[in-house]
Amino acid sequence: MFNNFTDFPMLDGYRSAKSHYDSVKPLTRGKNAGLRPLCNTENGRKKTHYSIWHAVMSFPQSGGEPVRAIACRLYDTDVLTYTENGYVEVNNSYPSNSTCGFASSLLPYHCTMHTTDNKCYVHDRKNNQSWYIPDGASLIFKLEDGGMTPPEPWPIKKHLINTSKAAEIYKQFDPFIKHLSALHKIVDPDSFMSVEHELREPNRRWVRDRWKHVGQYAELKRCDVMKDVENKEGWGDLVRFYFANAATHDRKWVNGQYTANWKMPIQAVRARVRESIKLAYRDEIFDEVDAPLGIVAKDPNEEYFR
Repeated sequence: MFNNFTDFPMLDGYRSAKSHYDSVKPLTRGKNAGLRPLCNTENGRKKTHYSIWHAVMSFPQSGGEPVRAIACRLYDTDVLTYTENGYVEVNNSYPSNSTCGFASSLLPYHCTMHTTDNKCYVHDRKNNQSWYIPDGASLIFKLEDGGMTPPEPWPIKKHLINTSKAAEIYKQFDPFIKHLSALHKIVDPDSFMSVEHELREPNRRWVRDRWKHVGQYAELKRCDVMKDVENKEGWGDLVRFYFANAATHDRKWVNGQYTANWKMPIQAVRARVRESIKLAYRDEIFDEVDAPLGIVAKDPNEEYFR
């Protein structure tokens, strides 16, 4: 059982799947006549969105030849397909909590399927391994000695900063950052944010709304302005945008009203500028590498590639 999934059999391979299939009598009435419910209990037979089927499957590990199989279906998706030659296909073509719960309820007790860091994995606790399955894809596992091992696992890509390339690109923005730092020394955060809010009238956009768009294209536009040293007059609104986005405040209840104490550390302002540069020039700044297989791997810079 997994969460709300009840009445499920535990199927550790083709033999147990075929035995369970043979033990289930098809429904004889209604629109589902002929369908074999996956759950073979009095209550489980009512769950016709879970079903079990005979199938034929061909894949590289079978030499391209068709092999007999038993498919366990959730609605219209064969989530698990057990083959006669000792494999199981786990299908993540419809990524959801229901898909994960369905698969986890059928797989051997030490194997589960669930999402970690927005990526779907099959976790094999017996062998202490985790195998990634992309959304919309499937993965074939060899079932042996109670464990699950994929002959051709999906790789996970990680993005690591190439420090030499990053330094070279950052250098192009030194004039803007120096200009920003000089202005920061004479800006009072409380006064600055007070003026920012006063400028936002009902029919007038707040100054940072001009630059509110997100995504690589928006950051490229910001970078184009920052690199244009011949047009420093155009830096004004962008400087205010970075100041406003780096500002934070503490709210305190004083004399019957809230007061805000604004802070705008230069480190936070520079970090926001570098975020723009990283997103705009992500293909030049980051190197794509394969993460180790069989573990839950986190991309430390995934935010720049969403």
